[in-house]
Amino acid sequence: NNLAYIYKSEHTNSSIGNNVLERICNLSDGDMRKAINILQSICMDKKPLQNKIYLEKIEQIYSFIPDKDFESIVDILFSKDDINVKIKK
Repeated sequence: NNLAYIYKSEHTNSSIGNNVLERICNLSDGDMRKAINILQSICMDKKPLQNKIYLEKIEQIYSFIPDKDFESIVDILFSKDDINVKIKK
């Protein structure tokens, strides 16, 4: 993977997770320049971060709803239960 190679050349003592690379690839929609820009934007810190932090940065920068929150929203929307009860939880 080209993104993993780019990351490794900048951060020689660490690696980036496949889940982070997959999220970047999905966001960039096959555009390598966009993928590199996303990678650069989440790697602004001088030291490497945990993969969870990289995913959180992607969500913050690109205004994503975290997966767990999205699943909760979908559950609420398709639930036959009273929505007010679900929201209060």
